[in-house]
Amino acid sequence: GYRVQVYVDGPDTLQFNALLAASGDFPSWKKKPVLVKDGGPRFWHASYDVKTRRVTTFWINGGA
Repeated sequence: GYRVQVYVDGPDTLQFNALLAASGDFPSWKKKPVLVKDGGPRFWHASYDVKTRRVTTFWINGGA
């Protein structure tokens, strides 16, 4: 399964980062956002606008 980070980014936006649980060692994943380049579908990101109730950004990392 995925480990999912959720954090507030401004007054109306939630950011989500998802890391496949077996995708390496991220000891601080519970404390600060993890930014990963490449890695393919093991990592994805989404932004959610609370006011409009819509996902405004969604991307899956590319391959190395």
